[in-house]
Amino acid sequence: MGVAGLTRFLEPYAVQCTSGDLKDYLAIIDGPALAYHAYSLASTASGTRTPSYADVNASAIRWLKSLEEMDIKVSAILFDGALPSSKKGERSKRLQQNVSRVLNYRSMNSTTACPIPRPLGSIIYPLLAPSLMETLSKSEFARIVRMVPGEADDWCAAAAQDSPRNIIFTSDSDLFLYEYPDDFLIMFFRDIKLWPTPELKMYSPTNICKRMQLDNLTTLAFTIQEDSTRTTSQAIVTARGIDVSDREYVDFTLRYVGKAKAPPHFHDHPEVWEVLHTLDARVSEFMMQVLEGDTQSTPDVYLPLLLEDPLQGAAWKVGQDIRLLAYSLLTGRQLLVREWKRKAQSVTGHTHALYSSHDMATYASELAETIKEWATSAATVPTRQLPVQQQWSLLVIRLCMDDLKAPNSALLVRAVSGVFETSWDNVHLTARLQAGLYSLRMLQQCITIWLALNSGQAGTELHNLISGLHEALMGMPSIQKLFVVPGEEVTSSPEANARLLQAIKQTYAASGVKDESFFAPPKSRRQKKRDKRSKKQEYRARQESPGDESPQQELPQAMSNNAFAVLDQQS
Repeated sequence: MGVAGLTRFLEPYAVQCTSGDLKDYLAIIDGPALAYHAYSLASTASGTRTPSYADVNASAIRWLKSLEEMDIKVSAILFDGALPSSKKGERSKRLQQNVSRVLNYRSMNSTTACPIPRPLGSIIYPLLAPSLMETLSKSEFARIVRMVPGEADDWCAAAAQDSPRNIIFTSDSDLFLYEYPDDFLIMFFRDIKLWPTPELKMYSPTNICKRMQLDNLTTLAFTIQEDSTRTTSQAIVTARGIDVSDREYVDFTLRYVGKAKAPPHFHDHPEVWEVLHTLDARVSEFMMQVLEGDTQSTPDVYLPLLLEDPLQGAAWKVGQDIRLLAYSLLTGRQLLVREWKRKAQSVTGHTHALYSSHDMATYASELAETIKEWATSAATVPTRQLPVQQQWSLLVIRLCMDDLKAPNSALLVRAVSGVFETSWDNVHLTARLQAGLYSLRMLQQCITIWLALNSGQAGTELHNLISGLHEALMGMPSIQKLFVVPGEEVTSSPEANARLLQAIKQTYAASGVKDESFFAPPKSRRQKKRDKRSKKQEYRARQESPGDESPQQELPQAMSNNAFAVLDQQS
């Protein structure tokens, strides 16, 4: 995340270079930073079109290949496995800033229309880093892609300390503050253009320190953090006079001293190393909190910020039972978990009670049975004719019908097909489906961890149950195949939509939903207002009719075909 203002102070010390100057250097890549840079490249290349996750991942791979064509070999691509607890405040602040941006976008488009949300930038890509890591893990770069048991910055620095002639490619100024060999270099993604003609700019921490007459750059960073209004010369002079024994300064530098190491509990559970690279950062971070064994603390999970209507109930209500099962598999004696997600117009921590061992086994059995039924129906017409992404969305509908409140089928066809419709109802329903899909992904990964930690229980009833559930979820597609970006171009046809509608009807029937009103064309906003006025007029007429001695009742809220309005009334 970096020290605010540090990059601005260091920019005058950057040096233009050629690919020849960097020949035989080894590149260490900050994975999350590469993901966001690849998004920027894909957005530029796509013009007015909204790039998909696949487009972003393809841009990243092209960038890596271009780097190696310049004789700069990529030696490591590292992704965050967990962020330190000291950054909880900053994480919450950033989430809140993004919620505020979505809320502002909503207020600017306050009618039912929602334009394609490209102005929101990377906010509409909540799974950039895990999507890229997943794709790279199946590419020619697979052997050098790693999720680390901590923050990627620390481990990038540790990798650079092991040998000479390393470059770290990043977007984070924190990387300047570690100790490196004299020939070490840093390059920011934003300063690099690899095609058609390479344009490169590099930073040498050693040379910068010499020019500033400083022993290291941590004193400068500490000075800037204290007062970013200083001029460069003022900051340098102040940095030279820093008392390095001062407690505040020592606390500031603790993170940058020494090399990153795996937490002690990783040595107690060596099997975790084998599954770490298959996890998303949120699941990895949860696992590390649980493995610490502190039963007095409540594990935190920071859920991705989905693009949803901030005026409706939180999309993450969908799939909550599935996520609680995932958490309960790993928590042991811990009784609670805290999820950080949007509530109304702010981001707050929601504490949930976890399942007991008995309830966990019961729900896992019910879930496995439902998935088995879905798999059977998925093998029949028309479901088997649907794209795999749509089939998994139907599973979410089947599992989360109570949370989804049986949306109108026409609205559901558009959301499941991925076709972007300029209505906030469509945006919100899509977010709800994605919440369910990601909850299943989290469950699959938590089961992977559970199986690794409980291999000695093979053959037991619980192990067989969890193994069966794991097998059922193993076919889940990758993020780039499963998650459609709002506004992404998706091909569709009347024939495909008809097949999808028929599959939705089958799913509704399997869930016990038989009300034909769910399959009627959705009403327009004007029609909904007319219906609401009509109901009020009918009610008043009944109240005013003579001879009616029945006690007055509270005016009922008008029923709506908008399932989310019903959800809000109950929340």
